[in-house]
Amino acid sequence: RKVQHPTTGINFYRVQGTEGWVFDRRPSSKKKAGYDYRYILLDESMVQTGDFVYECIGKKRIGIRETPEVGDNNRTNLSLEQGDLISANVIRKSPFPHGNGPFLRLSDGSGWLFENKYNEQLMKRLSVRKGYWELKVTNPPGLALRRQPRDELTLRMDTKYPAGTIVRCTHMTQASSGVKFYRVKGIDGWVFDKREGEPMLVLLSGQSSPRNELNFSNEGSSSNRL
Repeated sequence: RKVQHPTTGINFYRVQGTEGWVFDRRPSSKKKAGYDYRYILLDESMVQTGDFVYECIGKKRIGIRETPEVGDNNRTNLSLEQGDLISANVIRKSPFPHGNGPFLRLSDGSGWLFENKYNEQLMKRLSVRKGYWELKVTNPPGLALRRQPRDELTLRMDTKYPAGTIVRCTHMTQASSGVKFYRVKGIDGWVFDKREGEPMLVLLSGQSSPRNELNFSNEGSSSNRL
């Protein structure tokens, strides 16, 4: 059941199977900034869930936020620079016409980013292919799984694959640098095919839909870190 307040326009909904009610918004303390209401609930058409990857295209570093807002008061100590990739599991549109968003919830739970800030595009959505790939680790020290599709030591997970290990993956995306990132089957973690032109993995078999765009280097030089 839905009831709308006659003067404020706030919508109230009775929760199915209970006698309780929820509401979609309340008056905001940020009225001077043009935010008349703070939204508690959003229409499902404004929220998309799934597997998404974005690349930072902003010229300046972008700070990851604790909440889906562009303000600096909720910045974390994490940030991205141009060319960095992130994986997200939620895309949330903004209910306000200020040119911000859509907001991106990072899949590792580290916070939120935004595709646009005051109509300036800072993040670009990349294609994510689903399929099945088998790859062999060729880097002699092995390869550590990352929480995000980036080759950064701070993103290393506990899982490490020794050289020669066969890694099975279900998602693939490619950065503008040409590096391909693969999400490992059954784990929300990523591996990558090369570092500074040197191969970390070699393709054994794989297929994707709608078409196969795999292009791997052969085994060759090595890196001295995982």
